[in-house]
Amino acid sequence: MTEMNEILVKIAHGVKLINICKEFQISTHHFNTILLKDPLFKQKFDEARQIHVETLVDSLESIADNCLTPVDVSAARIKADNIKWIASKRHREQYGEKIEMNVHQTLDLSDVLKAANARVVPMLDQQQSQITQAIETIDESKDNTTGYKPVDADEPD
Repeated sequence: MTEMNEILVKIAHGVKLINICKEFQISTHHFNTILLKDPLFKQKFDEARQIHVETLVDSLESIADNCLTPVDVSAARIKADNIKWIASKRHREQYGEKIEMNVHQTLDLSDVLKAANARVVPMLDQQQSQITQAIETIDESKDNTTGYKPVDADEPD
């Protein structure tokens, strides 16, 4: 078995990454670099972590089995809460909190649209009037044949 496979087996069995790195004499930074550079190893690492989470979740059923005192019950509750938190963070799709919100509401926007049209139509009419006046002014200053208004010879320059 290669070192990488040994690491994956240890991850699946729940050995902490920092302890694995110490055992194999690599820094966590170097390990994370390997994860970033090797997509296949990253995928296998994620699968090993998922196996570990599934094992933890399976253990939830038996945590309280041997509780005899209130202290035992309290410790079991803390352990169960920690397992649920880890599962919700590492395997969010299956164990994360799901917030589902359905809102069904019908809005009548006809009054809002009527008010908006009432504000816009006068402005459009005013703009159209200004454009029409500008066109009429231009047309009055042009001769129909040449496009320019003829100059009177009697008028001084």
